[in-house]
Amino acid sequence: MAAPAVPLSAPHRDVTKDVTDAVEVLSEGAGSTRPWSRAGVVGAILTAALSTAVLIQAMRLWEWTPGTPLGLDGDNASVTTWVRTIVEYGPYSDNPRLGAPFTQNLGWFPTGDDVHFLALWLLGHVADSAFTVVALYFFVGFPLAALTMYWLARTEQLSVSASVLVGVLFSVLPGHQTRAAHLFLAAYWVVPLGMWLALRVFRGRPVFRADERDGWAAGRPRLWALRSALIVTAVALGGIYYAVFSLIVITCALLLRLVARYRRQELYRGLAVIGPIAALAVTSLLVTRARTLDDVMLQEPLQRSPAESEVFGGKIIDLILPWSEHRISALAEITQRYDSATQPTYEASALGLVATVGCAVAIVAVLTALLHRTSRGGRETDIWTYGVLTVIASAFYAKDGLGALFALAVTPDIRSWLRLYVVVALFGLLAVGRLVTDLHNRRSRRLGVVACLALLVLGVADQTNPGAAPHYDEGRLRLASLTGLTATLEARLPADCSVFQLPVVRFPGSAPVGKIKDYDMELPYLASSRLKWSYGAIGGSASAEWQFRLPADPPALLDDLAAANFCAVVVDTGGYDAPAPLLAQMTADLGPTIASSTDGRLLAFELRQRRASLVTTIGPEATEAKGFTVLHPFGEPAPAPGEAK
Repeated sequence: MAAPAVPLSAPHRDVTKDVTDAVEVLSEGAGSTRPWSRAGVVGAILTAALSTAVLIQAMRLWEWTPGTPLGLDGDNASVTTWVRTIVEYGPYSDNPRLGAPFTQNLGWFPTGDDVHFLALWLLGHVADSAFTVVALYFFVGFPLAALTMYWLARTEQLSVSASVLVGVLFSVLPGHQTRAAHLFLAAYWVVPLGMWLALRVFRGRPVFRADERDGWAAGRPRLWALRSALIVTAVALGGIYYAVFSLIVITCALLLRLVARYRRQELYRGLAVIGPIAALAVTSLLVTRARTLDDVMLQEPLQRSPAESEVFGGKIIDLILPWSEHRISALAEITQRYDSATQPTYEASALGLVATVGCAVAIVAVLTALLHRTSRGGRETDIWTYGVLTVIASAFYAKDGLGALFALAVTPDIRSWLRLYVVVALFGLLAVGRLVTDLHNRRSRRLGVVACLALLVLGVADQTNPGAAPHYDEGRLRLASLTGLTATLEARLPADCSVFQLPVVRFPGSAPVGKIKDYDMELPYLASSRLKWSYGAIGGSASAEWQFRLPADPPALLDDLAAANFCAVVVDTGGYDAPAPLLAQMTADLGPTIASSTDGRLLAFELRQRRASLVTTIGPEATEAKGFTVLHPFGEPAPAPGEAK
């Protein structure tokens, strides 16, 4: 006899209904694209939550604490210094505590990152250190990238579940978790906004007004125009690299559209997008560069050549191979063996398995359409479209590709074309999202959700690796070592004391000097609160080049530094093969060290007594004159009596 059916209790019925409702929301198809529909809001919240959860596991965020650096080597020091300058002095100001006794003027390196500068400046009002600001902005970039990609997917009429999938995977592209040193490039949440513009132009649709296919927006022209203007502004001022990449894809899309079917109206629409982006980006660069007009430059800093586009171009195979930091060691070793046998590229640019499959499907769709001369069909969100734009991005990405031609014909300042992998991955993910949406619409909604869940788990495992997260304990220990030096100096020396750093290292872009890596000389500044440091004036400027005219003989060097009113000198012993003779001479001339880093690498000597002896020997006026000559060895006129030097 069969057992009687046992009815579900009320709580069980509620749970079942909740699960069913969630699946129904996620399985909503392309029919509803209102931004504030129930499905759209739930999908956006879920996208941000999942992206944040993936970030937490990939970066092992439970080990991070405020004030802990995400890294101190190389560009990590440079970007943290830049952020501290923005927070303390404003987005477009010089840093008076670097390049002492002058300043650090980063106007020589305009980047068009106005949106990021503003966000960092605001964030600096609530965070307690530049290291915290850098970390928080880096972390926020993950859910932001997920949300903008989710929004793009929804405008492409992908299902909610497919949009969540591509949003989360886009936010954790391989290598994103290791790119805090390139903070502004890691904030690639602006890329989906630029590609939305490209897709509108490619399809011949207006950008600043809605058409009949935009549904709800057709009746709200002002809201649509405002949103489009904000998108154009964010793309133009969200970093010069992504602005140029967007302009390239939009321009190529417009040209293809006009070749296929020339319409003057569509030409004007495209130019109405390209013009404002270019104008805003160029204006940003010029405004930043205007800060350099008063600098005395002996040579232009960091001249770039078209040949660098070959060095910093990408290789197609790098897009396909697994990430070199893959969590499965056997897969990581495939890429590592290939890199060791060839000339590796400057940065990792793997797409990840899901995006790679999407790119392959999209490119095959293009080839099939060309070979069989078939039409694209009536759907707006055709995979054929993603394939065409993937080919465009890849043509500029590759070494010996169109990026090299751009460097030769336009400017070599845009050199790292391999960074276009973000754009390539975007279209690959959209292609996968389209496939899943078609499965969802044609077969089964539940099957579409299951497919998205499976691809999400696979993609996250493929694209992230907690083992590649920063070593937070090591960063804290290294920062504490530097703080031991600077805290002792600040307790002993007067406020705003200028400290000279040895050996003299050029800024920026110096080759390693002994064990000193690029931008290591900025680390004492990051660990101090009120001292000024000699490193950081722009190489090629009179404010920096005087340091390379200093005598090598220690007694004469110390006299010059004392005359120039430096109150201390810090020696990085890692910059010398045999530092013992120099240290012995400085100890004989200045006395014992007054401070050192806890690892013993940085040693500080006081110069105030040396200056007092110099004043006693040659007099105060002669000492001032000597100091002026030391700082101005290129024939600048001496100041008149009473005039500020």
